[in-house]
Amino acid sequence: MLHWKFINLDSTPMLRNGEIGDWIGTFEGHKGAVWSSCLDTNALHVAFASADYSALWDLKSGKIVQTLETKSPVTSAEVSQDGRYITTVDGSTVEFWDANHFGLVKRYNMPYNVESASLEPKHGNKFIAGGEDMWVHVFDFHTGEEVGCNKGHHGLIHC
Repeated sequence: MLHWKFINLDSTPMLRNGEIGDWIGTFEGHKGAVWSSCLDTNALHVAFASADYSALWDLKSGKIVQTLETKSPVTSAEVSQDGRYITTVDGSTVEFWDANHFGLVKRYNMPYNVESASLEPKHGNKFIAGGEDMWVHVFDFHTGEEVGCNKGHHGLIHC
């Protein structure tokens, strides 16, 4: 069964059946707007990015598995395709968390505000980040060094 997520800016994201649109559940607990979500590859957990905190939720129970402590509201959250990392963005900070033990693995401060970031799925040795400068920046995952930049977009970048 395919699922898709629906983000509500009123703090209550809902999960619906992707084939017929039936409501499956509502995740209650956020006090701020929920801007982003990502299901893990097994569709067992969902990561939410919110104005109050970022968290990984269990889909069956509807309960929070873990809250991720960030310095400011999280605008983007993603579970890597291999299930090893959760990527979060808050302000100009991109953070990578261990998806099993929830410890912070890497933190990079960018020279601009970032809207979203994504770990390269095949090898996991690069990540992209985009934001207010309207460019897609490519970074080395291990060092945080910028290795490329794609210019020419005319709006905010969402990875």
